Amino acid sequence: MTNLNLNKVSYSVKSGAKKRGPQKIVINNISIEMRGGELLAIIGASGSGKTTILNMIAGRLTKGSVMGEILFNGELRDPKNFKNILSYVEQDDNLNPYLTVQETIEYMAKLRLPSSKSSNIDKAERVNQYINEMKLTSFKDSLVGSVDNRGISGGEKKRTGIAAKLLTNPKILLLDEPTTGLDSNTAYSVINLLKDFTSCRDVITISTIHQPNYKTFSLFDKVLLLSLGGIVYSGPVSEAERYFTDLGFVIPEFENPADFFSRIISVDYSSEAGYLRSISRIERLKHKWAEYDYKYTESDQELFEFMNFRSPSVENLIEESPIHVEDYDTLVHSSSVEISPPSAKKIKWNNDWFTETEILLSRGWLVQIRERSFIASFFSISIAAMLGLGLTFYDTSGSQRSIQNSTGLVFLMTLTRENEKRTLIKIVSCFYLHGISHFYYASCSLGIQFHHVDWNLLYS
Repeated sequence: MTNLNLNKVSYSVKSGAKKRGPQKIVINNISIEMRGGELLAIIGASGSGKTTILNMIAGRLTKGSVMGEILFNGELRDPKNFKNILSYVEQDDNLNPYLTVQETIEYMAKLRLPSSKSSNIDKAERVNQYINEMKLTSFKDSLVGSVDNRGISGGEKKRTGIAAKLLTNPKILLLDEPTTGLDSNTAYSVINLLKDFTSCRDVITISTIHQPNYKTFSLFDKVLLLSLGGIVYSGPVSEAERYFTDLGFVIPEFENPADFFSRIISVDYSSEAGYLRSISRIERLKHKWAEYDYKYTESDQELFEFMNFRSPSVENLIEESPIHVEDYDTLVHSSSVEISPPSAKKIKWNNDWFTETEILLSRGWLVQIRERSFIASFFSISIAAMLGLGLTFYDTSGSQRSIQNSTGLVFLMTLTRENEKRTLIKIVSCFYLHGISHFYYASCSLGIQFHHVDWNLLYS
């Protein structure tokens, strides 16, 4: 059985102008234990560090300092191989509106599944498998759509995005608020599908979630209540109510437990007195959880008293316990977490150069012929550029000044285009889905504007 452990993990960044100020603690002394087949919900107010935990597990942090250990199956995580067993579903859909549901998943399969290990038949079977498991069969031939071009619904887009990330059969699945923007019934269906997938495939699934209803909240096996970067509660959902009841926080009748938990771990900004009381309550709750270890039964009276207790500083943490320190800012290579993004020389692409270029050309051509507004604007811009260049060089006097003016205009027009290419190349190189040269060649061959890209296929 697979297991994932975060042992006393903390994360801090430099604050102040030009990052020269003191260290600001974002995540403080977090410990999580997950096993295969478990579904964990991370609940907390905005800015509590929910997404930071996901990025830390996925190795997507590029600055700051991480202290602690991230263990997979009892061993320190290997950053090079970890991305092969992990999938990350971002909060934004980032799906190409001009591809159908099946085409979106098919192109992801072609790019993410190595040709050396999976034949075209195997890839097609896996695509159909996840289309069926995510209940996408009835609208698999519908365009994804966008705000301007109506397509599938929000819940269907979420399931499509999740299905595209499950193609590699990950052992760890991370989701950043997969129910945001969905109604309660749709949110329940999405989490229910994730629950079935997690239990059937023995996968570790961790999801941040915002205000789930009672039925949705009950689907999770464990919950992590996070506030101001620290743990207020971490454990089985079924024991959370009893834990807070023992502390004196009784859930009112007919109130959703998730809403109640969110309320008591949130900071009250309505007044100064309310702010001080809420900060005191949160800090004491974090302190109580650190001491509790599932046996704490003391009254909650002191929880509302304003105490001088504060989270320990980074320096105190280092002095108190011998933990791994990972400094992304100074690139100290001494820990389990990836310090810096791997260079392109270390990346082994899933397909050879010609295969990936062929896939990208095929996808780009399909999108181009369907995006009629782009074709019209492309020809309009081309005609305008032709006229501009023609008038620039028309009837030149041959003087040095006229030649310099003409050369300057051509240089500016070329520079604008190249800046767009360089920006996208940086994005592609960050997500390591396919080679830069593959995408560059395919895009130049089709004459595609670089902001019309299937962003979902750029993420790894």
